[in-house]
Amino acid sequence: GEEFGSLLLLVLLAVVVIALFRRFAGARRAPEPAYAGATERTMTEPAMDAPAATPTNGTAPVADDLRAQLDEAAFLTEAKRRFVELQAAHDRGDWEAIASLVTPELLADLRRQGGQTPGEKTDIVMLEARLVDLTLEGDHYVATVEFSGSLRESHDAPPQPFAEYWHLVKPREGGGWRLAGIQPVA
Repeated sequence: GEEFGSLLLLVLLAVVVIALFRRFAGARRAPEPAYAGATERTMTEPAMDAPAATPTNGTAPVADDLRAQLDEAAFLTEAKRRFVELQAAHDRGDWEAIASLVTPELLADLRRQGGQTPGEKTDIVMLEARLVDLTLEGDHYVATVEFSGSLRESHDAPPQPFAEYWHLVKPREGGGWRLAGIQPVA
């Protein structure tokens, strides 16, 4: 509970610092040319290899331009599947599965925190997902997904509501989406 909250706060701080660094470092580079991307639109094979159009003033594409390239329903369906998959891997203490879903920085933080008590299984009672933001920061796409719903952390406990932001990153030049940080919704 309290330790996890502290860990999440540290992860959020790291994500913010990285995002600010990328934003400022990206502003010093010349804009990259736009090109047509792939058409598969899920978290594992995103459609956004590059923006469809670059604004004439040379700035990064706005979120609406990026969102137009994304099949949001398919993206959120895959995001929810990944939420469930990551929770199950955490419950099992399966660090190999967790490593395939998160950034190396988040993996290191999660390893320091430790895994679930053996035998405990989190029951996801209800899960909703909403795409809050989608940006291009330097050479990475950053998506913020708000997850909400209720879950039960032990079989005899009542479901508890939760709401949190997941910050996902994906390299512009290929590769899949990975969880970079989790932030509680205030």
